[in-house]
Amino acid sequence: MDREAYKIGERKMANFELYESFQISNKAVTVEQIALTMRGSLLNMYEFTNTELTPSGVSVKGDIKGWFSRAKTKAEAKITLQGSQALIEVKGKCSIGILPWIELVLWILLISSPAGWVFFGMFVVEVLEYISSKDKPKQSFEDALKAVKHKLFQGNSSFGSVAGVSEPSTLSNLELLEKLATLRDKKIISEEEFASKKKELLKV
Repeated sequence: MDREAYKIGERKMANFELYESFQISNKAVTVEQIALTMRGSLLNMYEFTNTELTPSGVSVKGDIKGWFSRAKTKAEAKITLQGSQALIEVKGKCSIGILPWIELVLWILLISSPAGWVFFGMFVVEVLEYISSKDKPKQSFEDALKAVKHKLFQGNSSFGSVAGVSEPSTLSNLELLEKLATLRDKKIISEEEFASKKKELLKV
């Protein structure tokens, strides 16, 4: 089910909700693995520091990447495992942010001066950026769900203790650490997450 609503208030917002369910053949798959896969996909649109793993999934808070792009996003994906099914619920919203409205106020205050029209020009540009970008947050989560679906269609073999790392039974701890380091270097996992997984492996 896919629902979208638009609200005009102090800041124009685009709200979005996504719901997906997937069949899981490998019962060893965890919420964390699915969340890491989604986060890896979301990094195509958001900076690493704007994404965060949560106990129930992954969240995003911040602007999208790219020139001439503006869509301040606050969204969360909640993942629930029920038997052989993974249920993913995404709720989010994006807005133009507060800066354009400050520029609009400055234009009104300085309307009789050239500086005022500079602020008005900046406001217009950012409004146009938002209009062209407001659907991108929703699309980024749709792409993240597709990434999860792709891994599941591979027979869950690409899910491991973290996204992209195979099951421990097929790799040595050293190989796992190397793969974890690669994920850390690519900013798919944080330094803290790497250190935590490294500590777990060294205990084995």
